[in-house]
Amino acid sequence: GYVKTAFLGTVVMQSGDGVYILATAKNGPAEILNKQGIPIVEFNLETKFRPISRFRIESVNGEEIKDIKGLWIATKDLKIGSSARVVFRDSDGTLYNQDIVPVSRFHYRREHSLIDFRFSPRANIFAII
Repeated sequence: GYVKTAFLGTVVMQSGDGVYILATAKNGPAEILNKQGIPIVEFNLETKFRPISRFRIESVNGEEIKDIKGLWIATKDLKIGSSARVVFRDSDGTLYNQDIVPVSRFHYRREHSLIDFRFSPRANIFAII
């Protein structure tokens, strides 16, 4: 069935050393990350953009993020309308803090309730959270 979860509006990728933010949803709560150069995209199967994978998520509300499942667990029960502190690091080692106010979404339940989204043939694991 359908489930209701908190939605940050980010496209993320699992890599060997963590989870990277590749893009944010147009008009979504994390669109503010564009000021760091993270692209804004509309989510559909025809979406094409040049992924930027230089921003690794360190934590959400103080909870360390090691993989996509951990990110899902840290975000799924966030209170809608309350601020979530996302800490991420760029490839130069600079840390950024951003408060993001999640919105709610209903979606069809899958494993971990993640939506796989493939942007390139070299894609590892992508998810929209």
